[in-house]
Amino acid sequence: MKTIAILTDFSERAENAANYAYRLAQSLQANIILYDSFLVPSANPLAAQVAWPLEDYDQLYKDTENELEVFADKLRKEFSNGEQSEFKPIITCECHDGDLSPDLGELLTNKELVLLVMANHDKSIASLLLSNHVRELLDRTPLPLLIVRDQHHFKKIKHIAFATDLSLTDIDVLQSLASFAKFTDAQITLVHIGPKNSHEANVKNFMTAMSGKINYPHIYYRKMVSTHVMEEITGLDENNTYDLLVMVHRYKG
Repeated sequence: MKTIAILTDFSERAENAANYAYRLAQSLQANIILYDSFLVPSANPLAAQVAWPLEDYDQLYKDTENELEVFADKLRKEFSNGEQSEFKPIITCECHDGDLSPDLGELLTNKELVLLVMANHDKSIASLLLSNHVRELLDRTPLPLLIVRDQHHFKKIKHIAFATDLSLTDIDVLQSLASFAKFTDAQITLVHIGPKNSHEANVKNFMTAMSGKINYPHIYYRKMVSTHVMEEITGLDENNTYDLLVMVHRYKG
């Protein structure tokens, strides 16, 4: 069965992200894994020099397990008063020692895992995308990563913006996104940001390739004339026009 992993550090922001992910799991009829890594954060330059006594490690592991179970119970109780017909995700817990990003390997062996969810740690989307922690996580995971903004509450996903540079490789991503959108009949708007005289042939090639591969009727195209890509993406996010903003992460030198 489809499974969503919620990456948590037990903060208020992480709790809000978990509430969002629970509601999303209900709409997708997916189960949930609550995941936490403990010990030394990757940003700590002394991380490699720390040696924990075995008894301290065992206690930390047990404490983290207990905290995850308390968090899971809180989630179950939070949504226990819903309609009887509502899907109730099964919540399991996993914790591992070490930094989050390199330690995802064992979690990712779960073939039913379809999405990672985490809270943001900055109110600016520009700062968020440039933060080392998020970029490292994006580099390491083959799965989609959903980042929930602080104090952003779940509502039915009806409008998705997919910011694309019209690379043909984005079509496979769009096909997966269309499968996701079918659960709520959400509209997908392809947003391309570029200068006024950018090549229209790219648009035609992309739309032709898309129509031959994707059978989803609610896909539309929007051209935004600008040379300031990050400013326009930030505007899409801050104006709250869309329920979900999707981008493809690519490796760059």
